[in-house]
Amino acid sequence: MFQGFNLTVSDESRFNSPRMYDKILKSRENNVRESLKNFYDETGLLNGEALKNEWFPEIKDSHVFISHSSKDKELALKLANWLYHTFGIESFIDSTVWGFADDLLRQIDNLYAYQRQTQTYNYQIRNYTTSHVHMMLSNALNSMIERSECLLFLNTENAINNISLNKTTREQYTFSPWIMAELQTSSFIKKEQSKDANRESRMFESASFESQRIINKAKSFQMFHKANVEHLNEINCEDLKKWADHCNEDKGYDALTRLYRDHAEGCQNLYNDKEKPLDDTGTW
Repeated sequence: MFQGFNLTVSDESRFNSPRMYDKILKSRENNVRESLKNFYDETGLLNGEALKNEWFPEIKDSHVFISHSSKDKELALKLANWLYHTFGIESFIDSTVWGFADDLLRQIDNLYAYQRQTQTYNYQIRNYTTSHVHMMLSNALNSMIERSECLLFLNTENAINNISLNKTTREQYTFSPWIMAELQTSSFIKKEQSKDANRESRMFESASFESQRIINKAKSFQMFHKANVEHLNEINCEDLKKWADHCNEDKGYDALTRLYRDHAEGCQNLYNDKEKPLDDTGTW
């Protein structure tokens, strides 16, 4: 990951575009198996690595990681389609793998934790299976944040709550442990451009950070977490429109480079080429 943006969405109609990217996302979902039968080794044990690779695969050629509330999945899909239609940018939408995790847990728990006599699930076994699946999901999400060059966080009322912990201060919090973990991971992860990018040569300064985060999720209660968005660049729908207007023929990674130049703090003067940064009027 190289840059992250805290995107405030005030007008969803900005993202109205042909739903071309839906087909790509659907094809990825179809690749996930519907059964566990192919993941047992010769001793009868489940192969966790094989499960992770199949259910939570690392998507190649993903320019952008879209972090969002599960209630904003349709908005995330609209944004992904707009990015693909406008810039040829491919997105990874985190909620697509959340659903995989729930489906996988249901299969495993029905097989190992369900107690037919009482028609209930064994609590200890259920906790154990959940920890395995959620750690695999956490690792997969962290890996995709690292592999994607840019993170877009959809800052909506569904994702963020302004909570007052005292009489004078209101801070941003989230009830989603997944959002909390993704934002925290993105704040520490090593900042670098994609090594696979096919773009014009440009030089950037980079900062190095290391992190390893594990997260757990429980649906029976609510807990709020600090939403670490301070490291993300603030943008809104109008900024995205200006980005599209300024891009001309830039696509893919080149389009992202223009986004960094226009809206990423500290990036305007880090280019080692003949182009000049945009001035206040939006011209070169």
